[in-house]
Amino acid sequence: MLEEKKFKQKIPFSLAFVSLLFLFSSLLIIYALHVRLPSSKVPICLYSTHQKEDLRLVILRAIQKAKKSIHIHTYCLSDPNILTHLFRKAKKGVEVHMTYDKKGSPSLDRFPFFHLHPKKEKGLMHAKWLVVDEKLILLGTANLTSSSLMMHDNFLMGFYDAKFARALIENQPFYQSQINHQTIRFFLLPNQEGLDTLLETLRQAKKNVRIALFTLTHPLLVDQLIALHKKGIEIFLSIDQNCARGSSKDILERLQKNHLFVRKSQGLKLFHHKWAIIDQSTFILGSANWTLAAFEKNKDFILFLSPLTKKQQKYLYQSIQIIKKETLSTRV
Repeated sequence: MLEEKKFKQKIPFSLAFVSLLFLFSSLLIIYALHVRLPSSKVPICLYSTHQKEDLRLVILRAIQKAKKSIHIHTYCLSDPNILTHLFRKAKKGVEVHMTYDKKGSPSLDRFPFFHLHPKKEKGLMHAKWLVVDEKLILLGTANLTSSSLMMHDNFLMGFYDAKFARALIENQPFYQSQINHQTIRFFLLPNQEGLDTLLETLRQAKKNVRIALFTLTHPLLVDQLIALHKKGIEIFLSIDQNCARGSSKDILERLQKNHLFVRKSQGLKLFHHKWAIIDQSTFILGSANWTLAAFEKNKDFILFLSPLTKKQQKYLYQSIQIIKKETLSTRV
């Protein structure tokens, strides 16, 4: 009888423990699935795979919010979940416009409700952005493929701004505005002014330049980095290991001869970034690799945001620290 009484007393505690465990697990799941999208209250958001953020989930949540229209520019669109969500929206009457590289993306003709704009030109259709209901914008380095969004290293920015959205939809070659006292300058490439602005922004560096790139081959940009290094400006440059052995090999050797050492990614995933931070004040992000083709032939973009907020500075600093841990220096 005593043992039976003890057993009965243990039941409520066990149930309470299981209930608390279930509640805690549920909260963790809700937190993991929660996606912060830009809004009128928080009009600019940053997203990085180095911060363990699910870029595909960010894209899907944005698509789910669409009530009138979705405009997409991408090199490749093949992720089945994204295609399914787009198809459902299009079937319900949401206008879905997709501009993509005809060679880089699989045929999308099997989707009858889409407005397709495949591009086959001299350069690549390499821009990567999405606009929902002409207000919500996501843009950055990731293609809309499963591997790009879930495996490779990439970066996205989110904006909530109707005028900027309209500029993207209308393919305006240049757009400038202010959001919450921050200045945005956006260039569609190819565009000499976009390259000139990048070079001038680099020249204005006073303390440090931190850069994360898939590849670097543009001679003028390399010259500028060497010039900054000789002036005593701290240069942190990380690059994809495959490009370091291939397209960027000669450039990296030149940088090393000038005592400017580069960090290389490790592992199977692509280090697909195309961004830089100047003096913790200006953030540069593009779909454009720092190559001649990006600025002279491809349909790409480059964006400049300044001055950075304290929160943005902290986020980008943390990303750089993670990259430092995950990359190897070329210094012998």
